[in-house]
Amino acid sequence: MGITTIGPDMPGFPRDYYNVDWSRAACSGSDVEAFYEEKAGVAKPLNIILRKICGGCPIKSECASFAIKHEMHGFWGGLTPSDRVEIRRKAKL
Repeated sequence: MGITTIGPDMPGFPRDYYNVDWSRAACSGSDVEAFYEEKAGVAKPLNIILRKICGGCPIKSECASFAIKHEMHGFWGGLTPSDRVEIRRKAKL
């Protein structure tokens, strides 16, 4: 799988993505596919590791906030997709 570069010229990409300095993320340089594992037997143990990575991340809150607004898949800001669904439900978003 090749690397995809996301930039301001990509139509439909949320503008608030560019308000975050993603290069500061603790996961910067990590295998992106690990953050999108959906097989239950693999995802649950992997989520423990991902939570540790996110735990000390300097942009964890910005990442989580972005994901709550825009992301339906993947592990973002220490949150699984179901975590975000629950947050949206409680906040009536």
